[in-house]
Amino acid sequence: MQRQKKIAKWLAIVLLFTMAVGAYIMYDALYVNGDNGTAAGTDGVRQPDDQTPPPDGTPDAEPDPPYYTELPRAIQSFGATEVFNAGGEGDDSLAAAVFAGTTTLLFFNTDSEEYDCRGKGAYCAVFTSEQLLSVKRLSADETVTDAKLTTEGVTVLSRTATGGKLRLLGTDGSEKAVSDFPLYSDAEIHVGANNSTHVYYIGDGNLRHAKIGAGLQPVVSSFVCSANVSEIGHVVTSVQSDLIVANTSTGGVLVLSFSQESGFTITESIEKASFLQLAAVAGETAPAFCILLSLADKLMLSVLDERGVETVSRVVENRSRGALFSDGVSLTLVCNGITEIYCRHLDVIASSSTSVRFDEVLFAKTSAGRKLLGYVSGETFGILSVQSDNSTDSLFRCDTEIPALICSAADSENLHIAFSCSLTQGLFYQNFGKKDVFLFSVAF
Repeated sequence: MQRQKKIAKWLAIVLLFTMAVGAYIMYDALYVNGDNGTAAGTDGVRQPDDQTPPPDGTPDAEPDPPYYTELPRAIQSFGATEVFNAGGEGDDSLAAAVFAGTTTLLFFNTDSEEYDCRGKGAYCAVFTSEQLLSVKRLSADETVTDAKLTTEGVTVLSRTATGGKLRLLGTDGSEKAVSDFPLYSDAEIHVGANNSTHVYYIGDGNLRHAKIGAGLQPVVSSFVCSANVSEIGHVVTSVQSDLIVANTSTGGVLVLSFSQESGFTITESIEKASFLQLAAVAGETAPAFCILLSLADKLMLSVLDERGVETVSRVVENRSRGALFSDGVSLTLVCNGITEIYCRHLDVIASSSTSVRFDEVLFAKTSAGRKLLGYVSGETFGILSVQSDNSTDSLFRCDTEIPALICSAADSENLHIAFSCSLTQGLFYQNFGKKDVFLFSVAF
């Protein structure tokens, strides 16, 4: 009996010890290491801390900070073509270009947040012949529409939903002055007689004029033109007035003269036409101008005297695209498959067949005795040099989208072109994102 009592006593001691150890293990698991059990999953297995889902409405991780480039950035050379770019990860759209001797200023509007940009808005990129010097945001809520090299510096026009702005920059991009400008839908900065600066613009449905006075203050003329002008095509200074060629909302072209004394006068009206180009040519007693118009499936040439009055015109059948050049005495019209030379009275002097083919003319300019033609054919963008015998040399050719806007200038050795593009291969491999602004220099 005594032996049985000892065995029962030891069994009770072992049982109590086992229960104590089990209680300690449960306490350690649930309280000491377990955040009161709140980190456990639905299957009772503890989730690692780095996999714990964040509270509703919070991101899984902090977004990467924006990456900003370091400037200046050197040019890239590809044979006879030098390539610059500027922009960010978003859409950067060229608005205007100013070629100012040793520097080139490209103005663009963007929604980019990084790389060369610091958030959406209007920007100015300054290039030298060797590098992208700087990229500066002009405004976060404005859209640049035009910029020109004027006597005072670089005059820039921009707008918001409620009004316009004028800026005066140095050729290095430094800001010198800012002033308000009336709200407009379309506008063109023009350097007129005596190197004075003017802006022709469409406001409240009317064509209007403002002269830019001292301190960048616009002096708005009381004269208006209430014709249905929808787009200002070109402004040129004549003997005693400025001549404006404009497209109308009804599908026609107006030629108007403007003087400070008498205001706007409509000198010509062409129905069912759209403006393409203007070129200066010698007149009988004063400088004259020839405009190239598109009329459905034909072209029209019209020579205007110094008042903007038509003196002679010529319809060129079965041609819807063309590039017009002038040497001051004669006019050269380059079309698909044929090039014709006219005198100032629009009589044909010479005609020759060519292999030139294009769907759209982007620019036509004369420099150092060369006629330079920028064109689009299918998905190809190219530049031709038209020789005196009407033969052509290809200066540049690449596959790209059709630029919405292309600006160009030429010196004695190079053609400089600026445009926006979203390609990322070949010449465009430095593109930062959806669309960048590019500046090409193409050697003759």
